[in-house]
Amino acid sequence: MPKTRPSPAGRDALVAPCEAPAQQALLALAAQAGHDPQALHWLLRSLNAHPGLRAHARVFARVHDVLALESIDPTAHRWGDWLPAWVSLLRWAWTQRDALISRAPEALAHFDAQPTARGTGARQRLSHPLMRYGVDTYPVVAALWNSHADAPAHPSAPPHAGAPSLLLPLNKAGADVHHAWLQRRVLLAYWDARWALGESSLLTYDTHRAAQEHLSDHVSSYEAGLALREFSLPGTQTLLAFLQPDAPDFLARLRQAPAVLAQLLPAGLPDARAKRRDWQRYLQGLLRFFQRASLVCQGATDAGGRRARRMYTGAGQRYPEHGFVPWGLSEEAARAGLNLQRRIETALGPDLGLGCEIEAAEIVWQTLPAGGLDVADDAEEGDDPEQRAADAREPLFEWVKPSDYASRLRQATWGSRAHRSAAQHFAWDWRCLTPGELQAVWQALQVDWRLDQPTTSTGLAPRARDAQRLRLGALLVMGMLVTGQPLERLHRLRCWRVHDPQQAPALVARSGTEDLQLVVCGERPLGWALPLPAPSYRTELPPSLNPLARPHLGDGAALLLPDRSPWSDALLAWLRDDARDATAASESVPDPPSKPQGEQVFRMRENTVADAVTHWIAARALDTARITPQRLAHTLAALALAHTGDASLVWLLTGGPTHASEPRMYYTQHPASTLVATVARVQAKLLRRCGAVPRPFAPDAFALEGDPCAGARWVIRSDVVRALLAHLRQRLSQPPAGDIASRAAYHLDYVLYTYLCTALSTGVRGLRAAQQLWQRWERSGCPSTPQWMGLADKELEIASRARLVWLPRPLLQQWSGHAIHGDYARQALAWLGTPVPEQPAWADLQAPQSGLRGMGPKLRARLGMHLQHALRLPEPPEVPLNLARALLRTELLERGVRAEAVDAWLGHANLGEQPWLPASSANLSMLLEPLCGVLETLLQEWGVRPVHSRFALVTRRRGAAGLEPT
Repeated sequence: MPKTRPSPAGRDALVAPCEAPAQQALLALAAQAGHDPQALHWLLRSLNAHPGLRAHARVFARVHDVLALESIDPTAHRWGDWLPAWVSLLRWAWTQRDALISRAPEALAHFDAQPTARGTGARQRLSHPLMRYGVDTYPVVAALWNSHADAPAHPSAPPHAGAPSLLLPLNKAGADVHHAWLQRRVLLAYWDARWALGESSLLTYDTHRAAQEHLSDHVSSYEAGLALREFSLPGTQTLLAFLQPDAPDFLARLRQAPAVLAQLLPAGLPDARAKRRDWQRYLQGLLRFFQRASLVCQGATDAGGRRARRMYTGAGQRYPEHGFVPWGLSEEAARAGLNLQRRIETALGPDLGLGCEIEAAEIVWQTLPAGGLDVADDAEEGDDPEQRAADAREPLFEWVKPSDYASRLRQATWGSRAHRSAAQHFAWDWRCLTPGELQAVWQALQVDWRLDQPTTSTGLAPRARDAQRLRLGALLVMGMLVTGQPLERLHRLRCWRVHDPQQAPALVARSGTEDLQLVVCGERPLGWALPLPAPSYRTELPPSLNPLARPHLGDGAALLLPDRSPWSDALLAWLRDDARDATAASESVPDPPSKPQGEQVFRMRENTVADAVTHWIAARALDTARITPQRLAHTLAALALAHTGDASLVWLLTGGPTHASEPRMYYTQHPASTLVATVARVQAKLLRRCGAVPRPFAPDAFALEGDPCAGARWVIRSDVVRALLAHLRQRLSQPPAGDIASRAAYHLDYVLYTYLCTALSTGVRGLRAAQQLWQRWERSGCPSTPQWMGLADKELEIASRARLVWLPRPLLQQWSGHAIHGDYARQALAWLGTPVPEQPAWADLQAPQSGLRGMGPKLRARLGMHLQHALRLPEPPEVPLNLARALLRTELLERGVRAEAVDAWLGHANLGEQPWLPASSANLSMLLEPLCGVLETLLQEWGVRPVHSRFALVTRRRGAAGLEPT
């Protein structure tokens, strides 16, 4: 059926509130009733109200009730001055709703919208009034409409006489009061976060039109609204009673709730496992909302690396983005009135190797007639043709000044040459310092970090104060060089004193610190602690996957890294000279059990630190255009990338959240010993470039027991894969029984084994990509010799992410056996008289285009079951089917395969690298030949070899002679 257009009330969600008739009518009626319309306006902005105020009569009543649960201190909130007026308006809007609707029947037609019944008979359900009318765009007001199923009356029931302070009935002895308190918690946090962004941000609500939540980049409440609606359903009484939203320790109980879901929902209850999974997701969404709201209230306004997505509306309207438009116009357009003033941009300079000049346009805005140029022919008598033509003009495009986009032009010009050659390596990184610049910086540093003047005395002469300012700038510059950390993070550096140097790596690993730490034992620096970034996941890791995983440092872990420069000693001298902490520095500080609270090294504002660095660079007569804090901090990362070629390793060592959600971070784990050794080698290389001698490095001083990994939160162990494949081969060696269920189970196991062989041999992304690779092999004639084959498992075949994969001989033999298995499976179904389309387990035997698309849930269930039997686990683990990519990338890197080869083989590339394009300068044969040898060794260790199907009676067919006769 064609998609119908939404009703006018549904389109109100795309109307700006300042143009919405419902809000304008309610504001006018509030002013006539003697209320302050400005107070109502700020209430609507704070709530992120629906422009059409659909079902908001009950929303206002519920807001009034949750606010009345306990008194609120107005001085504790930025919006507290409006609270008395808001309470009066909320009561007025609910009690006078019928009169308001009668006075503005068209504008407020949906002001008291009621639930609608959907379905018939036993499947009849009541639908939320905002469902399909902005329930996700306005999640808080949609969730405030709900009351718990334990409420004593229907949502539209009148207030009972026993509770005059409440506009809606409330069951104070049931789960309704807990749900109301939870709504109160979310509402107050939402208001505090929105007001923390400032009144100017709230004023943008009046003109907000997009089909997404207002200010969602800063304080998104979608997950909290969904959780509130779901927790209002029957059966959530035990969870709400455990959370106790009215208790002071509510947030602590919210963090503990996912761990006790098994007790709240025992396995004997119907759908207990599915409910535990859903409740865990809702609880995590609530916790993320409260954490984000708290950060916004503390001043954080960054969107946190949110990935931009194109928004579509229900009515089909799109929000377009202008692409690049060539500015050269034809002679016809010039005769039409577009006169361009051209000018020449200066050359970009010899440093970039670009001596060309850029021609640019000065015109900022221009229009053309909408109906063509000949508009005077149909003019009415008395009209001015020129005025009519001017009125008919409409904008076509917008010109921008090149000076406003100078850096983009430079990047585009520089990047175009790299794109044409598709270079695998850039010979020179413009963002880092050259060896000559590093030597100049290091020679200037020798003068300043050895000063022996007190840092905080107020009686210093101006010359001595300037010397201390230079000393501070030198310490910060050296810190950015040897740690690769930006100035903002280095400013928050703390000094953590430990007693036992042998326990220092373990203490740092489980410390949970969020700041950089200088780790010291007595008066001897041990190194510096770096908080490791971790990819962000939407769901928590299922506990059943822990027995299968490689050892991991855990979320929020830190790592003790070496310092082979004199920077740590200079920092200790700085702390000793600090007069404010002269007594505290000598005191014995015990090792903290959880989070280190060491002394802050630089006790000053961030702008003071930035000014000290700028002053030092200028005072030492260095090139201020080239030597900047950004390049100083990027130099170590650039050297690490050139040394290892692995971007994910560099992202871990920089410690910032900018690249924490890159795809390769989800696929890679790096042992702690690798990270420590990489920092030691790269620091030594940096110091030699500077002309200094690096200090000795002792790896045992930084070793951790078991050598845990950092990066992706879960990568399956190789011994688990080996045990799984061995168990599957043993299972497939037994012929199935004659009934249809046994044959279907055997078929699923054989398909699972073939898919695992394909994924472990090629690193495909999911079932659909495996099916595409299988079909291409069939179309090429089912060859049996190892070869390269093209694969586009994420984009089109002509796109940059298409790649070549190596098909080893065991995989080709297994594919041949799978083809024979499919033929005999169809024959077996025909003998049993069972049509193929009626059995979902045989989805891959239907039409070729359906393939494995519908078999994902069944294969995941079989995979968990076989892992449970192979490893004797108490329950089947929830293992994802795409387990091979993370395992392959991690194992190949640990076995010494170059990161460029692994990235090219798995379809990843750094910015500017396109190794599979025809003009690429990468020597793929040199890169990939070692990879193929290591991959074949891995496949032999895991036990990837072809297996003969017990469905088939003949093995010598389609090149399947090499099948293992199990």
